[in-house]
Amino acid sequence: MRLQAVSRMLLWVLLPALVGSTALPALAGTPSAIDRELAERIRMKLEGDPRLGFTEVRIDVTERRVVLRGQVRTLAARKRAGELASRVVGVLDVENKIRLDVRRRSVQQLESRVRSAFSNSTALNWSAIEPRVRGGGKVVLEGSAGDARLRFVAWRTAAEIEGVTAIIDKIETPDAPDDQILDAIEAQLQRERLARLRGRIQARVKGGAVVLTGRVPRPYDRDRATELALSINGVREVENRIVVDPPPEEAKVIRP
Repeated sequence: MRLQAVSRMLLWVLLPALVGSTALPALAGTPSAIDRELAERIRMKLEGDPRLGFTEVRIDVTERRVVLRGQVRTLAARKRAGELASRVVGVLDVENKIRLDVRRRSVQQLESRVRSAFSNSTALNWSAIEPRVRGGGKVVLEGSAGDARLRFVAWRTAAEIEGVTAIIDKIETPDAPDDQILDAIEAQLQRERLARLRGRIQARVKGGAVVLTGRVPRPYDRDRATELALSINGVREVENRIVVDPPPEEAKVIRP
């Protein structure tokens, strides 16, 4: 079963490699002061992340909405920067405008590197997922996977390669009845909630199409819910209506 285009874009734009997150205290101060504090928190996260290495990223925050600009070498690094920003409590939204500093390679050279990476992956080496490279550094993932989670492994493998500019998912996964899909999504959300997911999220399923609603404190929680749904066999598209609603700002105490 193929993902619809909207789900495909969500998958490849939002999917990150995941690590834990530490809760931060509530924000206090005027809107401009809050924006400056959020920018500083994001900067600390980006600078402290070993996966990004030396990366120049500009962070602009206006009314708690973040815009990231700069250049990185891989899709994985671009996605990682966006995810780290989305984990900061108090952020309402993250717009990732980071560009790829692409090293031009021929289709044959890039396909050789991608196929080599897939061959070296234990999970992908014996899979029926086939990467095909098109012009402009686009990688098309074709074939089938008995477990929808394998598409994430395929994406991460391709996204780490310099020269890959986009990943298009055409992987087919097994069908499943709606009640089975819903049970699986609820189980995934419950497991993730025990580890790192915050907020309240509900799911509805009809004909393999999933609608997510609820309220969460961070953009990360909203985006992660989409990933979890897309990791379930039988899901063909996801509509995310989750609202990001950070905790109320801490009131300032003015001493006489």
